[in-house]
Amino acid sequence: MKKTTLFISATVAGAMAVGISLSGLLNPEAVYTPRVEGRNVLTKSPKSIEEFNKIFRYDQETGKINEDAFYTELNAFMKSNASKAKALGVNWIEMGPSQVGGRTRAILIDKTVQNKIWAGSVSGGLFYSLDNGNTWQSYNNLMVNLSITSICQTANGKIYVGTGTTFEQPDGNTGSGALGAGIFEILGNGNYEQVVGPVPPITSGSDKWTAVNYLAASGNRLFAATKGGLWVCDPDGNGKYPSANWFNPVNIVSGNPLKVNGACTGVEVASDGTVLVAFSGKVYVSPNGNNETFGDPITLSGSRINIAIAPSNPNVMYAAGTTGPGCLAKIYRSENKGVDGSWETIATGGGPFDPYTLSPGPPAAQCQGWYDMAIAVYPNDPDKILVGGIELFKWVKTQSGPVAGQWTQISVWQPESFSNPYYIHADKHNITFKDNNTVFVGSDGGIARSVNGGINWTQNNKGYNVTQFYSVGYTAGPGITNDIVIGGTQDNGTRLIGVNPGASDLDYEVMGGDGFTCDIANVAGIAFGTVYSGDVRRMDNFGSGDNFWNKELETLCETGAACAPFYTTIRHWDTPFDPNTKDSVWFKANKSYTQGEMLNYVSMIGGIPLSYPSPYALSQGDSLKLPDYVQSKFAFNVTKNGSAIYLTRDALTLGKDVPAWFRVANSTNGFSGTAHQMEFSRDGNHLFVCTNNGLYRISNLAVGWDSLTLDNRSNMCVVTCTKIGTSMSGTIAGVAIDPNDANNVVAVIGGYGGTAKVYRSTDALSGGNFTSITGPASSNADGYLPRVAIYDAEIDLSDKNRVLLATDYGVFGSNNAFTSNAANVKWYEENTGMARVPVHEIRQQHYPWQFAYNSGTIYIGTHGRGFFKSTSLVGIKDNDIKADNTGVSQLSVYPNPVSNNGTVSFKLEKNTETSIRIFDIRGQLMKEINSGNLSVGKQNVSFSVSDLPNGTYIMQLKTANETKTTKFVVVK
Repeated sequence: MKKTTLFISATVAGAMAVGISLSGLLNPEAVYTPRVEGRNVLTKSPKSIEEFNKIFRYDQETGKINEDAFYTELNAFMKSNASKAKALGVNWIEMGPSQVGGRTRAILIDKTVQNKIWAGSVSGGLFYSLDNGNTWQSYNNLMVNLSITSICQTANGKIYVGTGTTFEQPDGNTGSGALGAGIFEILGNGNYEQVVGPVPPITSGSDKWTAVNYLAASGNRLFAATKGGLWVCDPDGNGKYPSANWFNPVNIVSGNPLKVNGACTGVEVASDGTVLVAFSGKVYVSPNGNNETFGDPITLSGSRINIAIAPSNPNVMYAAGTTGPGCLAKIYRSENKGVDGSWETIATGGGPFDPYTLSPGPPAAQCQGWYDMAIAVYPNDPDKILVGGIELFKWVKTQSGPVAGQWTQISVWQPESFSNPYYIHADKHNITFKDNNTVFVGSDGGIARSVNGGINWTQNNKGYNVTQFYSVGYTAGPGITNDIVIGGTQDNGTRLIGVNPGASDLDYEVMGGDGFTCDIANVAGIAFGTVYSGDVRRMDNFGSGDNFWNKELETLCETGAACAPFYTTIRHWDTPFDPNTKDSVWFKANKSYTQGEMLNYVSMIGGIPLSYPSPYALSQGDSLKLPDYVQSKFAFNVTKNGSAIYLTRDALTLGKDVPAWFRVANSTNGFSGTAHQMEFSRDGNHLFVCTNNGLYRISNLAVGWDSLTLDNRSNMCVVTCTKIGTSMSGTIAGVAIDPNDANNVVAVIGGYGGTAKVYRSTDALSGGNFTSITGPASSNADGYLPRVAIYDAEIDLSDKNRVLLATDYGVFGSNNAFTSNAANVKWYEENTGMARVPVHEIRQQHYPWQFAYNSGTIYIGTHGRGFFKSTSLVGIKDNDIKADNTGVSQLSVYPNPVSNNGTVSFKLEKNTETSIRIFDIRGQLMKEINSGNLSVGKQNVSFSVSDLPNGTYIMQLKTANETKTTKFVVVK
């Protein structure tokens, strides 16, 4: 028996018939990652977006958002309303998810339209339902501020929304929320107008209208609980609420002219007009809300106090207070309009009962009442309430004098189960009754509804796509004809969409906790997700999800302190054809083969079918090694014991017990900083890493193959690490690489303020020089790019001048990003079909159409409106060209395989101009043949492959009306 080792690059043609199954990624046991010491440091909570904002949105010197820059840009944008011109004409298609929503602080039952419900997402905007919450639709995706935190309706039926909230500390050191823009009137048919809002210049925390925590109405009078106190306004003769007419009616104490200007944490208007208002540690009561009619403060326990008044009895009031860390302090009840001395305690913290904690008792860090509090009274029973935080409880009065009652937990939040009649997502922010039986709960998971007074619950998020994603990953390898995407979210785990083609927006939680960067392999049914602090999971076709460390990474990441930043950064790359492969697969002949006959075998990665022409005659039973062209690389940033980038080529090799990992960069070869984003060049040879210390290029990854050549601890390591773009200033949040020439790179800057937000390089593989292409400096100029936080960029597959940016205002695009004069680059809003919502990641499928039906499709993960995709920039596929198909026939290449010179043969039915191009299997143009104008009849055009490496190629023949392709193999 002959055994031969063969390393001759050849064909991957069989891979075109591959089907990738991702059904096994679904893990019904996926739950949140609990808070423990070590690598998992937090459960679902606002901590994740706080950490994200520190990196991508805040001023790195102050640790806070630059509020003046924020509102300067917002006001300029509102006035210009952006240019109506579109650089690229991108249209977006909403993808979901459909089962889970997102953080919801505002719900309103419309009193003028039966079964109409309004809901506000803190980052996804205003929605309404016309069927009692069964389905939802967005009111206006392009509102200038989508942080809807409060809603009210005046007696004349008008709807008003407040934006921004102090309960997410958007202007603090670790805030998670979005800054608001005051109050807006909802005019109908998608129209709106600002009632009152912040006016620059603004210093941190200086303007009350950056956060409107609650709105209430008494008749047509508006009450706004803002970060700067309670503000009240009556309509003028035109029914408007001029900014000059708003007044603060609450004195610190009676007779003292000084007003309470701290954060107002609640305002409620009783059925008889009595007004109850809450601040930290105290409440005030007024018979009508008029100026200086609020009495002396009534001291109650609670750093944050949430309030409610019984709709059926204006004398009965409730107040829930939490401690500074957010644990339960006390819950109170008054039966005498809240006058001092009438408040009785119905619950006390420090014991087993605490709606605001993950587990009663210490540590206090597990409490979140500063963030999630809700309380409401049953409409026809003043002695029954619901209180929500992390959990949801019902209290029913059982006796008076002294008051006493029974607390009962009426919902669960883990594991996520939409079929569980007791499930409501964690972190309840709003409880709104429609009637005594129908009640809605707004949480970090969207909207839940009960129609039997809270006994059973359903999740009512159809169309309420307000999920807050940090990332997006995609796949669509051969055999897949629908979009499959994955993304990490705030408070809703890592979600996978598209594995059920019959319900394309049906989503599944495949990892719990708060998810960050994600990826899916194009060549195998394997996905990757992250939670935080280095918790990385690989999910295969069998539904299992676990890490895939070697001994070194297991020691780093499974013991002691966290091994990676809270915002964990990974990136995966794969290809069906790597001409530099040194991997091989044993082939055993089950019959005799002649020289040149195709040998069919499978890759070690995903069982991908491969084929290769037999180099010589084989007898049955003979064996030889054939090249395994399917390859992958997976990069991971580790910061324990110094920041380093680790890489494995075994991420998709499930049969390997211990994957080989290589340290490709650390301080030894000049790398430093914490990675925010990483991107591979299309050929996998370079990895660009965005850090808090600048942009790095790690190169020669396609040349190195093992620990000797890839690990920088080896003196034979070929990997280089170079800091590039040193002229750029600010936090480099994202990077885009031209898929056709990695010298062309775009880098973007996070945060607010500054003049240069976008840079380009045309020599990123050599000099690494970058030039600003931010565009015009004036907000009134054509092509102005708002100086807002920019998170990511993408250079189009078919035209490097077409660049898309992921920003705080959605997507902006340019069609001249690499024009010769950088000062002439212009940017335009590209949000058609989408929303002006923060887009945290934008990516394009670079696989050619021969391998991926979604070649050129662009995917975005938004922080507030879920996933979107666009096919607007997809080029015309060869088989999509409409023609008479009678002009060309008998297209072939011979000999096949070609070793030196070949001939392309075809028949023309008429005289025509022709062009012949050769592409590699990845879709890159390798060669053009000058065929020119040819006459009718049989044609034979010779070509040389001396400049082509071994592999599989696509020959494309184009005439004036038709395009045809055929494949051939080069073997030398």
